[in-house]
Amino acid sequence: MDPVKTMRVDRWLWASRFFKTRPDAVSAINAGHILINDQRCRPSKLLRCGDRLLIRRGLFVSKITVLSLINKRVSATIASHTFTEDPKSIKAREALSSRLRADSPPYRSQKGRPAKKERRALNRLRYAERPD
Repeated sequence: MDPVKTMRVDRWLWASRFFKTRPDAVSAINAGHILINDQRCRPSKLLRCGDRLLIRRGLFVSKITVLSLINKRVSATIASHTFTEDPKSIKAREALSSRLRADSPPYRSQKGRPAKKERRALNRLRYAERPD
């Protein structure tokens, strides 16, 4: 069996477990969150070994280099051997992650739905007669 020489970007991102589904990978590519060799691409772009990808997921950015291409989705341990991540990218992601963990969670002034008494007060405010 011949090893794969080129492969669609969306399929590789799905097979290497960066995205749960191929449509998720396609929407990320179309939104510009995936760059190949510092250029925007289409989901059908053919990926080769040695290509550099910049993957933006939420606040986290990963800079990876493709080591091998795989045809189908495999376990996470096998998928981790298909790419290598830039050491600077790893440090930046870990620093951001620790900073986000250190920040306090946002304060919620309300806790769920209003109670009956609060709902009646809101209705009185909302539907009160306006003076002319």
